[in-house]
Amino acid sequence: MSYVKKLEFGNYTLNFGNKKVLLDLFYEVVMPSFYEMKYIRALQNKGEYFFLDTKIVKLEDDKKNPVIGIVGRIVKNTKLKREQIFRRTEGIVEDKKELETAPSSTFLLILNNHRLILCKEVPGAPLIPPFLTGACSREF
Repeated sequence: MSYVKKLEFGNYTLNFGNKKVLLDLFYEVVMPSFYEMKYIRALQNKGEYFFLDTKIVKLEDDKKNPVIGIVGRIVKNTKLKREQIFRRTEGIVEDKKELETAPSSTFLLILNNHRLILCKEVPGAPLIPPFLTGACSREF
């Protein structure tokens, strides 16, 4: 059976203190955070997350209130590790190996209403929680 892709939806609420939100610091903070591989979030023993193929898109061309989004891919660059395998003739045997993997999800972040739409491209791809918890955050 082939992998069935599903859309996930979430709210991307980003606040800067008590007075500023996502669009208030868009050019200074938000957009630079989405630049391709500029900010990579490394998680100890879990690999790293970063964005690829990001760009700003105009979803609705209303002159008074255009709807703008950011599209791209979020990548989880990691290694799959194994400690042992099962062989019918020997039973469980130690077999330490690593395999590099970089599953990705495509996303659309609608800036006007903070809606996040995400689609895993392959099994093991990033879900919404790493995205929302600052998987690709930057420090100030």
